[in-house]
Amino acid sequence: MKELYNSYKKDVYFYILSLCKNPSLSEDLTSKTFYQVLLSLSSFKKIQI
Repeated sequence: MKELYNSYKKDVYFYILSLCKNPSLSEDLTSKTFYQVLLSLSSFKKIQI
């Protein structure tokens, strides 16, 4: 998960920033996005097997 976060956090952050134009909100939403990824990761892996 750490590799995934480090690889995509800037892209996700700037994408969200382009939508909401608020740096603080973009940081919060980026964190929430990766939290949701973490919660969903186990079910995604099950589908891939």
